[in-house]
Formats: sequence, C-alpha cells, structure tokens
Amino acid sequence: MALDFPIKDLMRRKSQTITTTLNLAICVAMTTFFILFGENLGAELSSATTGKLTVGLSAVLSRFTLTVVILNSLAGILVTSFLVSIMTSERIQDIGIMKAVGCLTDMVFAFFTTELSLITIAGCILGTIFGVIANSISVWLMDTIGFYIQPKPLNTWTIISIFILFASLTHILGIWQIIKTIRIKPVDALSQIFTLGTTRRSGHWIPSRLGLTVKIALRSLARRRSQTVQMIICLSMIITLMTLSISGGTVAKETTQNYIERAIGRNVLLIAEAEMAEQYADLLSRFFEPKEARSIDYLDQDYTIPDSLISDLESIDGIMKIDPRLILETVIYEYPTVVPDPEGEDRYIEIGDHRTCRVIAMGVNPNQVVNDWLILGRKLEEMELNGALIGNSVALKTFDNALEQIFKMSDLEFNITGVCIDPMNNGEVIYAPISTLSSLHGEHGYNLLLLQIDSRSRPETLSRIEAKINETDLVFLDLTTILDSHIRFLDYTWSIALPLSLSSLLNAVFCLLGYMALALMSQRRDLGIMRALGAKPSTMIKMLFSQSVMLVIISGAVGVSLGLVVTFAFFIPEATISQASLPIVAGSILLVLGVMSISGVYPAINMTKKPAAEAVRG
Repeated sequence: MALDFPIKDLMRRKSQTITTTLNLAICVAMTTFFILFGENLGAELSSATTGKLTVGLSAVLSRFTLTVVILNSLAGILVTSFLVSIMTSERIQDIGIMKAVGCLTDMVFAFFTTELSLITIAGCILGTIFGVIANSISVWLMDTIGFYIQPKPLNTWTIISIFILFASLTHILGIWQIIKTIRIKPVDALSQIFTLGTTRRSGHWIPSRLGLTVKIALRSLARRRSQTVQMIICLSMIITLMTLSISGGTVAKETTQNYIERAIGRNVLLIAEAEMAEQYADLLSRFFEPKEARSIDYLDQDYTIPDSLISDLESIDGIMKIDPRLILETVIYEYPTVVPDPEGEDRYIEIGDHRTCRVIAMGVNPNQVVNDWLILGRKLEEMELNGALIGNSVALKTFDNALEQIFKMSDLEFNITGVCIDPMNNGEVIYAPISTLSSLHGEHGYNLLLLQIDSRSRPETLSRIEAKINETDLVFLDLTTILDSHIRFLDYTWSIALPLSLSSLLNAVFCLLGYMALALMSQRRDLGIMRALGAKPSTMIKMLFSQSVMLVIISGAVGVSLGLVVTFAFFIPEATISQASLPIVAGSILLVLGVMSISGVYPAINMTKKPAAEAVRG
C-alpha cells in the first residue's frame, strides 16, 4: 500500500509524469551513448582530461564528448528538477488539503519523495537501456557502411556510475523543490490566488508603447520571477548543448576532415612495388578500420625504387612535387629529460620514463614532402639531422611532454621538433631526415615515391606517369580513394551529433510546455475573466506566444553565445568551416529556436477550447 497512492497519483497526471520521465531518460541515454560510443572509437573521456600533449583526432572527439556529457548532465538534472517543481507547484491545494485533514509534514514529504523516486528510477532505467541500444545500433551502422569498429565489452561500472550520478543529483534537486513546497501554510495552500514563486508586485517599469499583449506577458514573467529565472537557466543550458551539437559538430567534422586532407594530401599518387604499395595503403587505412599490417622486410632490395625513374618523372610538367621516402618499422625508446620546474625557481624536475613504442619511421627530405600537417611545435627543417616530427598517437602514448623530451632510435638521440596529426599507422609514425635514417640502417635508397600532381592537367599527367611506370615492375596508387574513405568515416562519425540536438530540442519543448502550463494555471482566473468580458482567443494566444518568444530570445542569446565560445575556444584547434556550411548552421539554430517558440503556444490553444466559465472556476 505504501506505493499504491503515489503510483495512482502519477497515473492521474499522465502527461506530466511521462514528460518528466522521458526528459530524464533522454539525458541519461545520450550521456550513456556518447561515453560508450566514444570508448569504441578510442576517444575515452580520460584522454580529454589528462593534459598530455596531443593534437590527435581522438582528442578532438574526446573533448567534444566530455563537453557534451557535462552539458547534457547539467541540462537533464536542471530540467528534471524544474519539471518536478512545476508538478509540485500545480498541487499546492492538494498539499493544503493533506495538511488540513491532519497529515504531518513528514508524511507529505514522504509522499512526494516517493513520487520523485519512482520518476527518477524509471527515467534512469529507460535512459540506460536506450543508451546501450543506441551505442549497439551505431556500431552496427558503421560496420554496415564499411567502417568496422571493434566493439568493446560494456563497461558495467561506467553505466552504473552514470545511473547513480543522475539518480542522486536529481533526487537532491527534486527534494529541495519539494521541501520549499511543503513548507507552505495550509491557509495559503488552499487559497485560490496563491501561486508558489509569484511575487506580490512586478517591481519593474514596463514601457507603455509595447502594446497590451506584450505588457501583460512581461508582467506575467516578472510576477513568476523564481520560475522564470529557473526556466531561463534550463533553456540556456539546453540551447548551449544544441548549439554545440549543430555548430560544434559541423565545425569539428569539417576541421578534422581538413586535418586528414592536409596529412594525406590531395591529388597525391603513390609509386612502389606492389606489395609495398598494398602495405602502405593498409597502414594509412588503420585510422578508420583495425587492420593488422603484415610483417614485411621493408629494406628488401626488391622494394627499391630506381633513381632513373625519379629522373624521368622530373621531366613531366604536371607533377608539382616529387617526394621520395624510405619507410621502415622500428622501435623508439623514450629518454627521461631534466627540465625547469614550473612551480619553483632554480629547481629542476625529471620528466619521462623508459617507455618504448613500435612505430613506422619515414625518412623524408623535409623540403619536398607533399604533406601539410597540422603541427603542434614546428616543422622539421632540412638541416636538422637529429630532429624528428612525431605522430599524435606516439606523443600521447610514449611521452609525458613530447616537445620537452628526446628519444633514441638505434642508439642515436633525436630531438622532437613537433607533433603532427597523421592517420598513417593511426598516428604511430615518426618523420626524420632520410640521410640520418639511411645511415642508421645501412640503406641508401628509396622504397616509396609520392607525387603531387596538378589537378588541371590530371588526365594527361596520369597517362604520362603510367607510361613511365609500365617500363618497370612498380605500380602506382591514387591516394584520393583512401582520402575519400577517411573523409566519409569522419562524416558519419560526426553526423551522430544530430540526434543529440534533436533530443535536446525535445527536452527544451518539454521544459517550455511545463512552464507555459504553470503560467496558464496561475493566470487561469484572469484569462477566464478576460474571455467572459469579450477578449478574443487570439489575444490570449498572442500573449502566451509573446512570453514564449521572450524566454527563447533571452535564453537563446545566452545559450548560442556560450555554445559558440565553447566550440571555437575549447576543443577545436585551428577550426575550419566552409562558407556553404555557415548558412546551414545559422538556419538550423534559428529553426530550432523557432520551433521552441511555437511549441509554447500549445497550452494556450488548448485552454481557449474550454468554456470561459470553466476557466474562471479553474
């Protein structure tokens, strides 16, 4: 019997119960989904908070996931608490009756806390189930379109932690709202004109030129100061999340695609022996699929590219750059380094350990590379014989602070000039002067040749290159196909942010509907009298619509600004966005704000369908 009355009471208010439960479920589901899916993509939240030196693509996704999880959690908890406060505010008279017939405050508190617990547990359970299902579906979809993701086992402790976080914080804020409500005196609770959180006077000067409906709307918002402020905070948080989803997802997608295009190069051809060309393609594709590269002898003489071929290719006008390379597989050894202590003068600390990492080493001529990587630090110079440019994954896994450390390869020390984003071997790659690498391994030739061609004369250039290649045992591979696969993978990955914005829109609509329902409840007698005196239903709809628009404009100004600041200042270095995407992003945000504004009119339309006498009675 302890749960019988609360359950019946919740079922009596199905729309409010379902709205509040779904709101919490959506937030729990999206938080669970983003954390689990991020782990499957190798973008754990820990990599966004360790502070290690990395500019990797996983770091961008990790920061995005971390920001979304924080904002989504705050929005979910705040909105759920707000909806709970609305549910209790609408039942002031019920509380007054319960106290008037002799119910103790503790009993009233236990009754509403039980209802809160039922909604919270149901929402968290549904959200957890939806989040796990969404993660499984996303992994399956990526696999279906050709990007295989090795699904990790479900992290039970992560799921339990999310459940406990939402359940506990929702309880804390919800109980706080319940305590404020049950402290009302029975005489006030039974009053027909008392409304929780309503001020006795607006205390604001309202310009007379705004018109009747706008003035009434402003006075109504000012009278419900407490709920209005809560509403603006909730909507601002949700709009920030939606802005981050729409603009942040779009900017992050185009920026990371730009990173990859710069790293691989556009209109780049690979010339190598057939087995070596296949190996290079596999290493380059490990970014979006867990391919295990075969073990081959990179220094086999059969892989050597003749110098005569390079000389012949130099005579072709359509070739813009010729980038001969020596590729091999090796092990590098981290070397501890003593650096000044940033926390004290004249003090030094040792950073680093004795970690090792198996990497792909590329011997290059720095002035001839076809790549234009995003680099943290600086480029490798021609005369830096002991300098090296390392991939982002090497920097994250092997070093504490790569730009301050050195490493050894075959007993030779290398200084790290910079960290680059590179999909080659999923970022586990280093670039060093080819003369140094050749001396270390006793190989004075090339086993790879990259060509960057002019797109304007592409067909003629390709035919001339093919004619030269046919005279040898080598093959050429157009890396544009692999580049397009990388871009499609990032496109699909970042497109997952769209459901987040749609779910946030649902939460915003639920929140706005709850507030407008509360506004109608507190004004039902006034609106009924206005209708009885001849006011048109359209006048009242305009008044409620004005309130909705004002709330959305204020919240939107805060939320959109904060979302854009987070997008460009926090998680995307050297952000890129195309001119074609700007109107799409702006239009999407305006459309979302418009839908939110219009949705707030629904309670008013529903109210105008009732007879005026019923509205006056409430």
